[in-house]
Amino acid sequence: MNSHLRLLALSLLCSVTTLTFAQPAQPVYVSNTQKISATVKSVDVKQRLLELTAQGETTTIQVPEEVRNLPQIKPGDEVVVTYHEGIAAEFKKKGESKTIGVIDATTGTSRTKEGSQPGAAVGRQVTTTVVIEAVDRSKNALTFTGPSGMTRTVDVKDPKAQQFISQLKKGDEVELTYTEALAVTVERK
Repeated sequence: MNSHLRLLALSLLCSVTTLTFAQPAQPVYVSNTQKISATVKSVDVKQRLLELTAQGETTTIQVPEEVRNLPQIKPGDEVVVTYHEGIAAEFKKKGESKTIGVIDATTGTSRTKEGSQPGAAVGRQVTTTVVIEAVDRSKNALTFTGPSGMTRTVDVKDPKAQQFISQLKKGDEVELTYTEALAVTVERK
């Protein structure tokens, strides 16, 4: 009887271990946001020029006609540029992804209302599915084929992403969503 219990326990242990290793990689999201700012030194509304100072350096930029509310900017104001980018990766079962062989892209823009402080934002999101060709766990490198048929190898630096790729194997499909956004605001000082 004792040997039957051991055999049953061993069978259960093997089943649990198999279930644990058979689970697909959990989705992962890695992002980075950077912010820079410059102080307005002077404004030439007629010629649409802004003279900006940051970290001891001064530069003059031409402000495009699409930028509203230039007359609202005054010397001493702070121009702040924020850039965000991120990538999400999610394991997909074969045939489950709707973006295999295609690139799904969306872009959006926004700007402040007439008469308010100037500001604008633009964002883009691209989703596609890649097929894993190889995973080099010792170098944290991933080789995949994208929707255009081009094969590419990338070094994976983020620990969460390294954990994600460590669970992948040749032939797996991974849906990638890349997001980037840029916002420009003017703040009174």
